[in-house]
Amino acid sequence: MVAHIDLIIPGLFDIPVDELDAASLKLDFPALNQFLRLGRPCLNQAFDLESILIQSMDWSGLKTLPFAQAFAKAETLDSENNLLFKAIHLKADMYNAIVVPIGNSRDSDNEISLIINDLKDLFKIDCDIEKIQNNLYLMHLKQCKPAQHYPHYLSVIGRKADPFIEQSKQALPWYKLMNEMQMFMHQHDINRKRLESDLLPINSLWFWGAGNISTLNQKPVHWYCDDELLMQFAEVVGINCSKLDEVKQTGISFDSIVVDLALLEALKSPGEISLRDILIDLETRLFRPLLESVKLNKAELRLRAGSTNDWFLNRYSTWKWWKKSKSLLDVIGH
Repeated sequence: MVAHIDLIIPGLFDIPVDELDAASLKLDFPALNQFLRLGRPCLNQAFDLESILIQSMDWSGLKTLPFAQAFAKAETLDSENNLLFKAIHLKADMYNAIVVPIGNSRDSDNEISLIINDLKDLFKIDCDIEKIQNNLYLMHLKQCKPAQHYPHYLSVIGRKADPFIEQSKQALPWYKLMNEMQMFMHQHDINRKRLESDLLPINSLWFWGAGNISTLNQKPVHWYCDDELLMQFAEVVGINCSKLDEVKQTGISFDSIVVDLALLEALKSPGEISLRDILIDLETRLFRPLLESVKLNKAELRLRAGSTNDWFLNRYSTWKWWKKSKSLLDVIGH
């Protein structure tokens, strides 16, 4: 039996290839290049992580996923009032507001914790706040219901927040609470000190992951990923999930979704991260073993990166030896 595999690597076709060595892109990634050379482009309408997962899992009628359920307490599990959030800098100009991440440092982490603790005390009538990990927080609302249209944090970094803010006005009590929190953060003493030190103020929060899991139908598919939120979410939903290393070590013999967020995180995070090293890791752990499975007719694969096209590859695709060689340079340049 041939396994159907969706390989989801957001950001793969958003890499600034001009910053990478052209010869390396052509020579160091033979498995990836075979995917691009032999795969059949298929028009794609899912451009962010949640849209791709929803489509791959056949979860119709959804635009976002209830990721907050991954960390919800038993007494509030499946409550629409749970959200995840991270502290951000909302960069406003005359026309737009852009979501900007706060750089990772011990000082920034401590400052975020102090601001969130103050919010927790000040708005304790309205919500409960709990720290989960790595500046990720869980909020449970007591007085109102949140808007559910906010995408995953990684999907919105660098994008305009205005369309999401406008939609929030349809849930007026939630919109007012969000504004009150933002006003408090703007005036916080920590942000005054950060401005004096030429640092971006921690002036807003990005919320996402509201909703419940009762509408998610069960599909016999296995997930492979290393992201803790996705793994925890899969467990709550009832999806079997393994680490990405299992792909290379044991192979895949059943319908699966393989998700690697390393490139997306690198592209969305401040600081210097080697994109070449991430690509080499992808080549070794995912592209090479999956290509071998396709050649042996153990799997057919759809490569999904949130671009205009997905790339479909099966055993018969690998017979098309006359196709011209391709690399990321050719695909992204085109």
